[in-house]
Amino acid sequence: MLRQILQAILQLWAETCAPFLSDDAGQAASSGHRPSSLPLPATAHVSENAPNVNNTISSMPGDSSSTLPDGTTQAQILQYFRDQLASLLSYDQVLFPNAFHAFNATASANIGNSAGRALHYGILALASRHMFNKGQLCYERISEQLGVEGSAIVLQRLKDIPKVEEIAEEESITLLAGLLMFVMYKICRGDVWGFESYFTQLKRLCAALFTLEQAPKGLSNTKFSFLENVMYHDSYGCSLYAQGPAIDPEVSTAYANTQRGIPHSLTGLALPLYCILPRIAKLVNQSWAHGNAKWTDQELVDIVSKAENLEATLEKERIWLENFVRGASVIPVAVVILLTPSPDRPDMASHRYFHDAFRIACLLQIKCFVLCLPPDALSVRLLVRNALSLLETMEVLNLPGFVSSHWIIFTVSICSSLAKDDRPDTTPNNCGRPRESNVSDRQRASKLYTTAIDKLAFLNMSRSRQIVQRLWDENQDGRLSVHWLSILADFDWEIIFA
Repeated sequence: MLRQILQAILQLWAETCAPFLSDDAGQAASSGHRPSSLPLPATAHVSENAPNVNNTISSMPGDSSSTLPDGTTQAQILQYFRDQLASLLSYDQVLFPNAFHAFNATASANIGNSAGRALHYGILALASRHMFNKGQLCYERISEQLGVEGSAIVLQRLKDIPKVEEIAEEESITLLAGLLMFVMYKICRGDVWGFESYFTQLKRLCAALFTLEQAPKGLSNTKFSFLENVMYHDSYGCSLYAQGPAIDPEVSTAYANTQRGIPHSLTGLALPLYCILPRIAKLVNQSWAHGNAKWTDQELVDIVSKAENLEATLEKERIWLENFVRGASVIPVAVVILLTPSPDRPDMASHRYFHDAFRIACLLQIKCFVLCLPPDALSVRLLVRNALSLLETMEVLNLPGFVSSHWIIFTVSICSSLAKDDRPDTTPNNCGRPRESNVSDRQRASKLYTTAIDKLAFLNMSRSRQIVQRLWDENQDGRLSVHWLSILADFDWEIIFA
């Protein structure tokens, strides 16, 4: 009986939900290659004295099907996930109309096992939470229940595995996808605690899945997409400063260089810059941990030389981008075919805005939180204004990357001052003409925060804005060096600036 019930659940999922996960899933379903090839029970009659089906299923090891909404509700949530959320969170909606393609495909292929079902729970939890954030209040309960039970399945399964290297790669990838989905769910909720267990398990899986020896051979598109997703969220998490990166920078750099010059669905052309961020974070944490203690001559030489080396590395990335855009204004046709079924050949010049803004944010972290320059320093003010102009242009012209710019907006905000920009603002207005601006850098940053919060509806942005406001309150004129990690410690928060 239990087997028949589980088969019926899989059949219902395939008929009502699988088509909404991806076009591939829908095509597979129509051709018979789907996880629903299991037959339905021969009879549908259930005696009134029969045990409660939901209670029976929920008692099955690793299964929490009792909280799954009905098929129609699941289909509505998954349609929202596919048609709205997947494109909203894409770095470039033209190149990548579905930012979650790898998750969709993995969930569809593995719905018959606990890891796949947990990933399905995570997709439903994230999408329904976002629907709630956007004002559809009836989805909060569904999101909370699925978030709790689905994450428990993933974490328990990983706890039961002594060595992840010994399980099938397909299960490892599915568990990795599940962890990432629940990290995104917690980000969407605005959680400020409970991320450590997820990143501990991410490190285990990444060590098995992404080895330095494998890098020259390359990865499948799906596997590389998950690698990028790990690097993206890991780079933006405060755990990077306390526990270090989930993937060794040497390993991530080796993989990123295999696809240098190819835009990605979360990071665009900037993936190599994400490989540098762990080294910056290590110096930022070192400077903060030193506090008000006296610096010896050797300590000063050491940290300043490391900071200068990182600045030189960032400058090399700037030069690389200049040469790349100048020499390859379009992606080769073969690459376009890999990225999207569209025959269009996208112009790479539009991708430089995010790359430049991200690089400047890295420089600001070095100058303000390693070398301890105050926001009022002229070199800092110049970088802040350049980054603000890039971000404003990206938002106004709907250029690729604005949805991935939370950490950039945060960094620019905490490095900004009340000094007003009296020069002409080159950001186009609605008529396409430059406009005069006489607002402070902090006002410009605050406006960007408001725009991003309204557009994305991820509650972690409101949390990070509280950190910014506290720092501004403690450094009203921008003449002091106030470390954002100190504010975070006062709040006792874990946060991911994704």
